[in-house]
Amino acid sequence: MERFGKLERAHNTPESRQSLFSTSSESTTGTEMIDVNLKRGLYGIAAALPVFRRQGFGHFVNVISTAGIQIIPTMAVYSGTKNAVRSITETLRQEAGDKLRVTSISPGFVTRTFPPP
Repeated sequence: MERFGKLERAHNTPESRQSLFSTSSESTTGTEMIDVNLKRGLYGIAAALPVFRRQGFGHFVNVISTAGIQIIPTMAVYSGTKNAVRSITETLRQEAGDKLRVTSISPGFVTRTFPPP
């Protein structure tokens, strides 16, 4: 804001995916997925929305994933967080008014290697 004087877009592309109910060492309690996939997006919206409203324009772009729509075994919390972001995005779209844009992107399943924490 200080350098350019405006904020045009807020992108929410968090990604944490581990199996909650797996017996592997990659199993998690789901807290990390909720923090990364859901809370970061909420914090971003909370930070950008007042700026967008003040300046009269802005564009939220949330990456959701088809996992928020098509539920598959071992991905309960991941799918839940993505479904929550989908619902939040749709509600934001309905509440934002005609000056703010809200876009959701739902890419399909891809094979991806996550770097170690």
